[in-house]
Amino acid sequence: MRMEGLHGLRPVIERLRFTRPEKIIVELRDGREIVVPLKYFPSINKMTPPQRRQYQIVNDEIIVFKHINEVYHTQDFLGKELEYRYAPSATPRRATRKSRSKRSV
Repeated sequence: MRMEGLHGLRPVIERLRFTRPEKIIVELRDGREIVVPLKYFPSINKMTPPQRRQYQIVNDEIIVFKHINEVYHTQDFLGKELEYRYAPSATPRRATRKSRSKRSV
């Protein structure tokens, strides 16, 4: 049985856009777009529009800007992926109530 979705598809950064006010748009090669408020990236937010256009993509997943000393990875735009990633082996646990026995003194 084939699973639907983007399983096993590595996100590859194609380009950046700043066409929405106060947002950075990370375009991926497969057509997805990651839209993130610039408030999470104060160094990018402080740059002028012409400075924001001067960036380089390294190894398909790293972004560096000419005018700031920061390096951004794909996961920086997604958050803590490992904390919300689906784990097929994990099953929900039922809460159990442990009974406490009182000791007589």
